Amino acid sequence: MRNHLILLLITGFYAFLYIATSRAPVCDDECMKVANVYQKLHAKYSSITSVYRCGGQPGHKIICVLVNVQRPVAMDRLADTVCQLLSEEGLQNRQLHILKNGNYPYDTLITRTCN
Repeated sequence: MRNHLILLLITGFYAFLYIATSRAPVCDDECMKVANVYQKLHAKYSSITSVYRCGGQPGHKIICVLVNVQRPVAMDRLADTVCQLLSEEGLQNRQLHILKNGNYPYDTLITRTCN
């Protein structure tokens, strides 16, 4: 019984240290720019559910936009708008994937290169 208590205390101590010293990932400058694109898009298109770097890593050149297709959207116009907003944020030369929000893996609705 005593050994179990000691083991429990040691495990609890290491769990406390892990929680106390781990940090949430910081959103870098590029992450903030992508978040700004989302805010602007969502204000204009209520069907946009998310905008993110597909690879998740800084410098990743593919931007994904999740769209709720139950609300009709002209995909070509949406892609043009996303490319324009990415350019305004200084995120040129990106590959854009507009994806149908639903079960994973997402269906690709349109792919475009934004210059």
